[in-house]
This record gives sequence, structure tokens and C-alpha cells, in this order.
Amino acid sequence: MPGIIRKNDKNVRNQPALVGAENFKIEDKNAIVKNDPVGNETSYVKTTSSSRNFIVNGKPVTLIGDADTNNVTRRTGSNTFIVGKS
Repeated sequence: MPGIIRKNDKNVRNQPALVGAENFKIEDKNAIVKNDPVGNETSYVKTTSSSRNFIVNGKPVTLIGDADTNNVTRRTGSNTFIVGKS
């Protein structure tokens, strides 16, 4: 099972996930959810989610292995807070 992405965790192009849910922290970082902005391309690249069972503020969380809307895979995230995909 994959870990949840947190603010500033990187994809394989080293682009950080930005913003996140300020009211849900994982290891003192905001949890990233679907449609949060990515890196320097905040105008159009967003995070996605393959999780259907873990929702924060009405949106599914983004997991290690999920691809951003530019098809770049999320590679870093929490090793201690993991969730299932189904």
C-alpha cells in the first residue's frame, strides 16, 4: 500500500506538490489531495488520486505512484502513513 503525498514531496521530475490540506497534517506537512497545484507549473499541472477510500476535506488524497495531470509520477511521500487504493 502506498504512502500519502505531503506538501513539497516530489514527483520523478523533482516538481513539488504545493498547498495541501492545512487542517490535516502528516509528519507536520499538509496532506496533498486531488487537484492541488504542482511545482512551478501551478497554472495548469495538478495532482490526481487513485484512492477511493481516504478523503480529506471532500477530496481523495494523492498517493505515491499517482501521476500528476502531466503524467509525471509522484515518487516521494510518507513512509509511515499509508492507505489502500480500493
